[in-house]
Amino acid sequence: MTEALWSELQHYSRNKFNGELDALRTKKEKDRSGVSEDQLARGHGLILDPLDTRFDEIEVEHFKAELRTYLDAWLEAYEIKGMAPDERIWKELGSFKQQSIDGLNMSLRQTATGRANRAGRNSAPGIARADALGQKLERSAHAYMKILHCEIEARKAMERRHGFQMGRT
Repeated sequence: MTEALWSELQHYSRNKFNGELDALRTKKEKDRSGVSEDQLARGHGLILDPLDTRFDEIEVEHFKAELRTYLDAWLEAYEIKGMAPDERIWKELGSFKQQSIDGLNMSLRQTATGRANRAGRNSAPGIARADALGQKLERSAHAYMKILHCEIEARKAMERRHGFQMGRT
């Protein structure tokens, strides 16, 4: 694969992914609002802490949706160019996962520290909570990556066996 072709694939997949990202973020915020409204309706009060454990599942599912969307963008880029998926997709997905996890962990810790500083409290409990959510995201992403890797391998096998791209006959 030439450097120019690789650059085209990167550009296409990045634009495709970024185009889908807004919809994912909107869904996440809608889901978070739904949890907050449910708590209010039950008389439990408003959830003000963005690190509240009641949001964990939403965060995990959102991150898995980002991984899926990123992979789909790469698969579509390869399909448009008439190419079979290769190991570069897996490497890109792995890199994206790690960079995202690292960024999320940093963001969660900064959120916890900022909230504690504004309230004049000790930041240790918030940081511990942020770390726990980060670990939950990491474990979930690790398991989900295995599923995505199997999908990449299945598409590669289909190409070898049948000589056609998935979605094109």
